[in-house]
Amino acid sequence: MKETFRNKRFSKKNLYLLQELSQILIEYEQQNIKLTLRQLYYQLVARDIIPNKKSEYNKISRILTDARYCGLVDWNAIEDRIRVP
Repeated sequence: MKETFRNKRFSKKNLYLLQELSQILIEYEQQNIKLTLRQLYYQLVARDIIPNKKSEYNKISRILTDARYCGLVDWNAIEDRIRVP
């Protein structure tokens, strides 16, 4: 479910990454597969969208968190298989 809790302006570069993230999530959702943050990150790396760096992983995490709070990405789109609610 997409719910808006805050507003944020994304830079053009981050908007581009957000579009790419969303496309990958849609691709896998159509196959009934939920990705983890790490899997999503490696999809971006494998597609040569971002370099394989810790700083890029952290950036993707921040963008995804902000996008969820802004209602741009479904809260259930990413799965955390380690944490138990």
